[in-house]
Amino acid sequence: MVGYLSFALADYQQALELDPHDWVIISRISLVHHQYGIKEYTNKRYAEAEKCFTTAITCNAKIAQYYISRAWSRFMQKHLPAARADLLRAMYLDSSIEEGVMLAARLYPN
Repeated sequence: MVGYLSFALADYQQALELDPHDWVIISRISLVHHQYGIKEYTNKRYAEAEKCFTTAITCNAKIAQYYISRAWSRFMQKHLPAARADLLRAMYLDSSIEEGVMLAARLYPN
C-alpha cells in the first residue's frame, strides 16, 4: 500500500504543479496524507501519524474524519487539550460522526 500511496502522491503533486488551484487534486492529496497517517497510527507511530493528519487538514480542513484521526493520535500521545480541540472541530463539521462519540467518552470520562 505504501508504494501505491507514494506513486499516487507523486502523480497528484505533478498535476497540482500544472493547476495549483484544482480543488479535486488538492482533496486527493489530502486523502493520501490521511492514508499515510492511518498507516503510521496502525504502526503506533503516533507523532508521525499526527504530522500526516495535520498535512491532510492543511490541504482540506473540511473533513471531520481528519480531525478525529488526529485527535486519536494526539490522545495516544497524551496531548489531551489538542485532542479535545480536534474532537470539537470534527463534531462541528459533522455532528453525526459515530467515532466522535467513542473518542468523547475517552477525552471526557466524567
